[in-house]
Amino acid sequence: MNNVKAVIKQGGQAAAAVFSGFGGFLLNVQPPEGVLKAFTIGFASTLSALLFLVISILSRRYASERYRGIFVALAVGFVVIVAIAGFRYQSMFARLTLDLPSGKGSEKIIVGTVMTPKASEDLAKSREPLSQLVLDFGGKDAKERVWTRASIDAAILELNNGYIFFAVSIAAAVFCITESLFPTKLLPH
Repeated sequence: MNNVKAVIKQGGQAAAAVFSGFGGFLLNVQPPEGVLKAFTIGFASTLSALLFLVISILSRRYASERYRGIFVALAVGFVVIVAIAGFRYQSMFARLTLDLPSGKGSEKIIVGTVMTPKASEDLAKSREPLSQLVLDFGGKDAKERVWTRASIDAAILELNNGYIFFAVSIAAAVFCITESLFPTKLLPH
């Protein structure tokens, strides 16, 4: 039982280490605003801790030079996944957020993908920047007058899921690299 507690504690510490190690980065690229923000970070941390536990179980079960190559291959695979997920998330983030002028300079808001007929018409007539159109319609709190609620909700979900996949992929790569560099010793039976 003590081994289980130790491994669970180690998993939590590993996830915390990844998120603090990349914390400045991972916290700065998380989706802005919204009620899912805390859930998204918590869920990504939980998935990372669970993934660490699975990798720890596998490494303890198969710790040897023979299996070290498997962790190297997994690490390389996850690094490729991180790169792809990072570029995909960056594209998503750029497409689904908007810098809106505010009293503090500017803030990022999540936007929809389908404009309301009135907003689309006004944008075509005025040719003003999208941020100005949002301000003309009432600002951040009135963005549903610019985009449909369904498209805003879909954008929030897409950003949150993209962030979770990206963050967990980083954690998986770090855990596999760690197991490759510092293999776990076999536990006595």
